[in-house]
Amino acid sequence: MAMTERQMEILNFIRSYLQENHFPPTIREIAKGFGFKSPRAVQCHLESLTKAGALTIISKASRGIQLSPEFMGIPIIGRVVAGPPETAFQEVEGYLDFNNDMPTKVGETFALRVKGDSMMDAGILEGDLVVVRSQAVAKNGDIVVARVGEDTTVKRLVRKPGEVYLQPANSKYRRIEINEETTIVGKVMRVIRNYN
Repeated sequence: MAMTERQMEILNFIRSYLQENHFPPTIREIAKGFGFKSPRAVQCHLESLTKAGALTIISKASRGIQLSPEFMGIPIIGRVVAGPPETAFQEVEGYLDFNNDMPTKVGETFALRVKGDSMMDAGILEGDLVVVRSQAVAKNGDIVVARVGEDTTVKRLVRKPGEVYLQPANSKYRRIEINEETTIVGKVMRVIRNYN
C-alpha cells in the first residue's frame, strides 16, 4: 500500500523518536511535532500506516506504537575499513531513514561507517556511510564489502584472466589477493556524507 508524503514524514518522526528515546512517542507528541491542532489527524495517519503494515497500535497504551521491523530503516551495523582489513563492529548504531531509490527489504540492505582513506580516489572518505546490498557475488569493477578471514574491508573488485583481487583507490595501499578466506558480503550502492 502506497504511503503519502505526510505518512512517510510521520513514520520517520516515530523512527527518529524511538532511536533517540528508546520508546515511541504519544499521539499528542506527534501532533505537537507536526503542529496538528487535533490528535484525531494523527490517529487517521496512524490508521493508514497500520493498514500499510508499517506499524501496529497496542490499544489502551499511551506509548503503544510499534514499528514493523521492515520499516525501522536501514541499520547502521558498524564500521568497515577503507585501508588494511579490520574487524567490523556488528552492533546496530542506529538506522538510516528510507529513501525511495534505495532497496529497503529486511535483511537486504545495511549501512557501514567507513574508517580509513584507501578508497578516497573513488570518493569514499573516512566517516562516510556506505549503503550496502547484501550479495555474495559481484561483477568486475563493483565496489564491495568483503570479509578477509575475520576482517572486513571496502575495495573495488577486479577480475582479470587468471587473477581476482580487491583494489584500493589510493596508491598508498596494496591490492588484496582473493583466496579461500575471502568472501563478498555485499555491493556498495550509495555513499552518504554528513558535513559538519
